[in-house]
Amino acid sequence: PITRREGSVFHKNTMKKPGYDKILQQDPGPLYERGVKQPNACRDSLFAVLFIIQLIVVLGISHLAYYQLAGTELGAGEGGSDNRQPFDSRTAVCFATICAAVAAAVSLLFMALVVSYAEQLVTCGLIFGCAVSFTFVLGMLISGSLFLLLIGMTLLAINIWYIKCVWNRIPFAAANLAIATTAVKQNSGLFVVAYSVLPLGVIWTVCWGLTFAFVAYNESNICEHIDEYGKCQDEQINNIILFLLLISYYWTHQVFSNTIHVTVAGTVGSWWHDPVNASSCCSNAVRDSYLRATTYSFGSICFGSLITAIICAMKELANKARRQNDRNNGALLCMIECILTCVRDIVEYFNKWAYVYVGLYGYPYLEAGKNVINLFRCRGWTTIITDDLVRNTLFFINFGAGLLTGIVSLFIGGSSEIFGGVGVAFAIAFLIGIFVSCIVMKTIESSVNTIIVCHAECPAEFQLNHPDLSNKIRAAWLEAYPSEFHS
Repeated sequence: PITRREGSVFHKNTMKKPGYDKILQQDPGPLYERGVKQPNACRDSLFAVLFIIQLIVVLGISHLAYYQLAGTELGAGEGGSDNRQPFDSRTAVCFATICAAVAAAVSLLFMALVVSYAEQLVTCGLIFGCAVSFTFVLGMLISGSLFLLLIGMTLLAINIWYIKCVWNRIPFAAANLAIATTAVKQNSGLFVVAYSVLPLGVIWTVCWGLTFAFVAYNESNICEHIDEYGKCQDEQINNIILFLLLISYYWTHQVFSNTIHVTVAGTVGSWWHDPVNASSCCSNAVRDSYLRATTYSFGSICFGSLITAIICAMKELANKARRQNDRNNGALLCMIECILTCVRDIVEYFNKWAYVYVGLYGYPYLEAGKNVINLFRCRGWTTIITDDLVRNTLFFINFGAGLLTGIVSLFIGGSSEIFGGVGVAFAIAFLIGIFVSCIVMKTIESSVNTIIVCHAECPAEFQLNHPDLSNKIRAAWLEAYPSEFHS
């Protein structure tokens, strides 16, 4: 059996360095089978093939839909007259581009602040959640809604209690956040990977929308049940076809997102063990991790993404049925929707940690999830991974980036004329800012998850390769979890 000191993916490199044995003596944690880099081979290939097939089908149908629906005039009105002002698309694109550039710059600024002021930002993230609840209470107090006021006060009390419980864990979350940000900054090519997914996501959404319109348009021409007024009583689109379309939509977006996650995990793992090959913009670690994510581990990414997509599609169908049958089976459908939401959250939580092992070692999807959960169980860190302090901080940063982008948009000439008012222009810029910032912070969140796994499995290598950062995180983890962390 492989012990956790023998099976490192970079075992041969680290063993050659002086001082390794001394560091290992400081790390007497429990033995378990440590992750081993898997040979280069495609894993879970069936799901990669299925994904590519559905992608080809949807893209092919969208191509047909473009030519079929291209001659359809929408919104022209009777007689072909339209008194509305023409929409200046060129100016709108310039506005969106400027907002996206501002949001990217603000996100990079926040990254610099995270390294120096991580603890303060984590604290602000906690207080921000409490402030939102307090604002909701004030709003309900002014409106006079007693029921919503009680709900708001309950949420505020829960937030205050939560802050009290996790206050001593702020240094732990701040240390992880600062180290994760440092790793990503030293491999800034990860942002290129993350931003490259943005146009792919837009193109996919447009193609899927054309496919949906094509199917709905052709389904509407076939009607088997007509009421006394001559209106069709059939569903606009068959539920089975709708279910498959929803799976396709969510599956593809999940694959895009998880590809970034696996790439970041592989890169940060290399930075942890072998910083020489993972300390530049287009480092070998970034290139190799991206290639593995899009080739050998692509089937594993498709596997986990498909599970999430199926649950999301079922949830959407339950929501649709509840809205159409609000009196008959509304309560039952609402319960089903809530259950599916909980199951989706559980699967996404499992995927978050499984994909770290996929990126680090190239395990198949199910084996990766089993190994990483076993790692935390052996370490006694089952409760540590439930912390969401970092996620609260990243949400606070995303909100700040959106707010600053919205403020900058007020100084862009002609923005209010394009969208029909200053408020609309601000709202659009705010959403663009949040969206762009989420892409950057998604890489940071993936890096944090990888840091937690790597430190649970091999803190000795980190102490050897990054002694200053290692001392910082060890001190923070000892302060937050003195009984769980034994090294």
